[in-house]
Amino acid sequence: MPLVFCDCPGFLDNRGAEINIANAANVRTAIVKAASVRVIVLISYHSLLADRARGIQDMIKICGDLFGSYENILKHTESLLVGVTKVPCGGRDEEDLESVRDLIMTPPVPE
Repeated sequence: MPLVFCDCPGFLDNRGAEINIANAANVRTAIVKAASVRVIVLISYHSLLADRARGIQDMIKICGDLFGSYENILKHTESLLVGVTKVPCGGRDEEDLESVRDLIMTPPVPE
C-alpha cells in the first residue's frame, strides 16, 4: 500500500470564502477516502507564548473542527503529532522543550 503525504492549506489563511470552502471540501475528501490518517500540526513556539497562549487555543479549535470535537481529539491522540517550530536555543534546550511539552499537554479547554 503506498504512503501519501498531503500538505494542507494553512487553516487560518483567509483568501476568500470560495477558496476556504474548496480547501475544506478537498481536505475532508482526502481524509474520508484514506485507509488511515496521521495528522501533523506545526505551530510556532512564539505563538504558544503570545497573547495568553492564543496560538494553542486556535490550534485546539482547528483540530476540534478537523476531528469533529475536542473529545475526538482525545480519542484519536495516537493519530496526531504536534511539532513546534522556532524553539529558541541557548543552553536551556531541555528546559525549553519541557516548557513546550507542558504548554501542549495542559492547554486551556475550548469553550
